[in-house]
Amino acid sequence: MHYLPFPRNRNFVEREGVIEMLEGRLLADSDGQRVALVGLGGMGKTQIALQLAHLVKSSTQKYKDYSVIWIPALSMATFEQACTTIVNKFGIRYSGDQDPKEIVREFLSSDKAGKWLLIIDNADDMSVLYGSTQQPGRIADFLPASDDGRILFTTRSQEVAVNVAGSCVVELSEMGPEEAKALLQKSLIKKDQTQDDELVGELLLKLTHLPLAISQASAYMNTNKVRIKEYLRLFQNTDQDMVELLSSGFRDGSHYRSAQGAVATTWIVSFNQIRDTDEDAATLLSFAAAQSSPTEAENIQRQSSFGSALKPERSSQPAAGNSGKKHRTIRAYGEY
Repeated sequence: MHYLPFPRNRNFVEREGVIEMLEGRLLADSDGQRVALVGLGGMGKTQIALQLAHLVKSSTQKYKDYSVIWIPALSMATFEQACTTIVNKFGIRYSGDQDPKEIVREFLSSDKAGKWLLIIDNADDMSVLYGSTQQPGRIADFLPASDDGRILFTTRSQEVAVNVAGSCVVELSEMGPEEAKALLQKSLIKKDQTQDDELVGELLLKLTHLPLAISQASAYMNTNKVRIKEYLRLFQNTDQDMVELLSSGFRDGSHYRSAQGAVATTWIVSFNQIRDTDEDAATLLSFAAAQSSPTEAENIQRQSSFGSALKPERSSQPAAGNSGKKHRTIRAYGEY
């Protein structure tokens, strides 16, 4: 039995060695019962986890005995809704009005569940996982434990990653130029456009090789019958035009409805989470967006998201060749 809310992503592009690393740590290593995949929003964590989930699900030999289960941890409500669906889909017996979260935990912790791979996706918020004065409920209380079970967490937060998986943390790096080009080529209807290396390189640089941004830009071009050159003109026209382009959501069957695949939504959520946990870091990031180079602003956001904000030796040194330049994309959102 399996529960996966999304089909396999036909446009998925393999990131060098990531699937193999997760597979090895989770399924080959006897000590790898919990692994966390951590990276900034929009970098493709959910899609990598989805690819691994379908790999295990479709296995006819190596993992044929595994059940694959997917639970989003965006909030306690999404977690509970998924648990309710799992109880019904798996036909798990329970007594009275027992909490579906507890039913799933007890079932997966028992021998009758057999081998399983559980993906806890978007586990970004410490207060949702471990509770707070404002949110007393704790998802952590409902995570199963079994010698036959494995859990993969995806998260933007280094703090969450370490808390749930200890040292078994895989940090997702940025897409390389060739990987980004391959994703663009798979995503566009008019694939002949990708033959212009200079134009493609310029577009991917503007989109910072971010998988979500590439998918969103491709969806916009496909829907509006816009070619890369015209999209770049719109992107570079005004800050308002750029914000509107990056705010346009898209549906591809492999993203949550609430997100709609919009890069703007992803960045705003990331910033709000930083602000909720560290107001000084959020203030510094806002200032950096208006004053500093791309590397400075992005380093501050990366370190804030990963739980190590405000390290002067990392955030105050601009990259060579970028001195005096401003990251227009980040700056526009700061002003917006």
